[in-house]
Amino acid sequence: MWVSDVKKFKPLLANIKHSQHYDFVKFIYKSLIKIFNENEANLHTLDITHNCTYLDTIVSELALNSNFIYNIRNLYLKFYSFIVSNEIFEQLNILESIHILYCYSLDSNFFQQIINLTEPFKLKSLFIDEEPLTDQLQLLLQKFGNYLENFGLELVDGSSLLQLVKKVELSLNYISIDADDNVNLSSVVLQNLGQILEKFTNHFINKLLIKDTKKEELENKNNLSYIKEYIMKKKRIKFLALIEIIVDLFSLKDEVNEFRLYDIIVQNYCDLSIETDEFIYEMY
Repeated sequence: MWVSDVKKFKPLLANIKHSQHYDFVKFIYKSLIKIFNENEANLHTLDITHNCTYLDTIVSELALNSNFIYNIRNLYLKFYSFIVSNEIFEQLNILESIHILYCYSLDSNFFQQIINLTEPFKLKSLFIDEEPLTDQLQLLLQKFGNYLENFGLELVDGSSLLQLVKKVELSLNYISIDADDNVNLSSVVLQNLGQILEKFTNHFINKLLIKDTKKEELENKNNLSYIKEYIMKKKRIKFLALIEIIVDLFSLKDEVNEFRLYDIIVQNYCDLSIETDEFIYEMY
């Protein structure tokens, strides 16, 4: 917060060159980390939400001050474009948990870099908008599967999800599958979900939310029948919410009563809805 206040006085420094201003702000970041380190600060959480201009400096300083890093329980970084050296990645394994939430700049090079790490860091959450190559994602999940607790991705190919689940052992608290951009993919995911549930014979889903907003004729939709066939009869779900276009399953009382026979509680979609970032912050 103090750094933010310093930047508010920028008009008073109008005569300072851009390079000097950059060096000044960078000096502040380095000094703060140095002060924390020298005073053996014991931080529960360090949340860095600045633009990427100074992020390389911040992460480099954190890596150099390893004693300070040991005292941080959670480190939150928000960035848009960033290249991290292997040396810095290797330092991150001392953190209790790392959460990657929809970082749009992540590409195959980034994923390959962390796959190649000698000792993986504790990646507890991975949410990505663009699905990496199936083979690469499989290697990534195998590398971090022992740590991963929360996972979400935007699917391009529904069969790739099933392939991954068959090959990779995961124990997840939270999974999000976004198939909005493909007309046929939603039904594919639901059909495969039945096979996915069969794999996790010792797992129980507390909340399952499905939202289908494709503007097809409602009578042509088979989502509910898929749910009954592959999910309801498995009886391994406690709370269910489904919305198709504008129709919420919760409003269909006969359907709600049928699910209740299988010990499944149907709730209003908005009431059961989970915000990913809020869920992660509350859990960690």
